[in-house]
Amino acid sequence: MIIGVGLDNVQTKRMQEMLLKWAERVEDRVFTEDELNYSRSKGEPHFHLAARFAAKEAFFKALGKGLREGMSWTNVNILNDELGKPYITLQGRARELADSMEVEKIHLSLTHTDECAIAIVILEK
Repeated sequence: MIIGVGLDNVQTKRMQEMLLKWAERVEDRVFTEDELNYSRSKGEPHFHLAARFAAKEAFFKALGKGLREGMSWTNVNILNDELGKPYITLQGRARELADSMEVEKIHLSLTHTDECAIAIVILEK
């Protein structure tokens, strides 16, 4: 049964500007080391970081909590399997809240163009 849906859109140019202006601050507060390593291994990291930012926002929307109740950006980790399919792992407070809602499956789809990155998250019980 679907218990949450979240959708988010991030302007890739805005992400690029944020990284140029506040790189260390944004990277430390928002992204995990795995996300940074993956994105840096790609030709234009800001596209991949924008998609990961959108995925985190979409997850928080699907959970219905926003960035509240002790959650942090790095509680949500966006990874890719061996075929490139993105998936979400949770740590800390995000894991606790998902468990309390009996989330059994997290579906994630990402896409990006030169202009924007879009993510959708569906939570199943």
